[in-house]
Amino acid sequence: MKQMKTVTRPARTTQVLDFIRCELCGTQTQTPSCWSDYEIFHQDEVTIQREEGKNYPEGSGQRIVVDLCSTCFQNKLLPWIVAQGGAPRTEDWDG
Repeated sequence: MKQMKTVTRPARTTQVLDFIRCELCGTQTQTPSCWSDYEIFHQDEVTIQREEGKNYPEGSGQRIVVDLCSTCFQNKLLPWIVAQGGAPRTEDWDG
């Protein structure tokens, strides 16, 4: 038989994700992997980041992250990259 007792734990404050805002247009999402209003299994994720640091022996560094919605990625960032001479490529992936 399990005997239960009441235990008082001190209050704790933690930070949880409220939303992500696109840096260019201000669109908000609560789900990092889906910037659109499609069904739950639709994935529409944009990841733009730069990492710099040392990985030996303990590993540490800094990461610069830019939050963009998929619309700004497609309609603003990609055309700018092409205008600068870049050649974005499309790759298939399998979950």
